[in-house]
Amino acid sequence: MNIASDPTVNLIVNIVFYVIFVSVGMFGGAFIKTSAQNLATKKFSKKMEEILQQNRIIIEQYKNINQLRMAALDKRLEVHQQAYTLWDNMRRHVHDNENIMSKVSDCQTWWLNNCLYLSGESREAFWQSYNAASRHGEILDEKQYTEEAERKELSKKINDNWEKIIRIGEILVKSVELPPIKADIPEKEEVKEDLT
Repeated sequence: MNIASDPTVNLIVNIVFYVIFVSVGMFGGAFIKTSAQNLATKKFSKKMEEILQQNRIIIEQYKNINQLRMAALDKRLEVHQQAYTLWDNMRRHVHDNENIMSKVSDCQTWWLNNCLYLSGESREAFWQSYNAASRHGEILDEKQYTEEAERKELSKKINDNWEKIIRIGEILVKSVELPPIKADIPEKEEVKEDLT
């Protein structure tokens, strides 16, 4: 009898091939799936490591910038206080023609040595203040030589100059204001609406 023509043998051989084929397919599919997952995980891990490295660099840069700011903070506070003291002394002597120029000179010398520690607005306003103070007496002296019709214009000139002298005080205070502590902030009152 010929085994190849036997239907039972053919069935058994087909079943064996089917089982082998299915097993290889399942194992191969699982192997391919696992390999693809591993490859994706490696790519993801590599990308995540790149992103983490970039973040570490950015964090380090911000730490360095913050360290510089914190190191300069004490000096900036000190310099703003010095500017305020010098300005106040100059402001109190602005009508003292004998002493005003020495006060202006003190401010100018101090400004040259410390201006970079001031905020930009404070730096400009301080410079304007001592320059305006140096001219204030001359502007006031113009009163005696001014005709009545021109006095209104002179009055505006005096007021504008005085504003340049005094505005630095408020700017210096604002430049070093710290955020309020919770205890300094008044609690909001509840707003009750009348729905009737």
